[in-house]
Amino acid sequence: MPGLSAAELPPETLQPGETLEYYNLAFVSGDPRGHRVALVTRVDATQGVEYPLTLDTGDVIPRHIMTKRVADRFGKPFAPEATKWRKIRTYQLTNGSVDAPS
Repeated sequence: MPGLSAAELPPETLQPGETLEYYNLAFVSGDPRGHRVALVTRVDATQGVEYPLTLDTGDVIPRHIMTKRVADRFGKPFAPEATKWRKIRTYQLTNGSVDAPS
């Protein structure tokens, strides 16, 4: 079964303070150590920026990485069927920053 093209994805906005799930490219595909859940601490919505997100994990992830939104900026989890795995470049990004809890 083929996946959806970017044009077929429903619009989703990504804001600072939201929690994302992704896989770090430093690990081989399928290695569970590469699975990450991170808080988005800063979003740069400038067109063409290669690394628009700053994460509390310190990982640098480019626009073509697949991510899934896990929780909104208030910490409320999304229902699993409410979000899809998608590339960062397909989100509507909202500029801003938040302080990460320590």
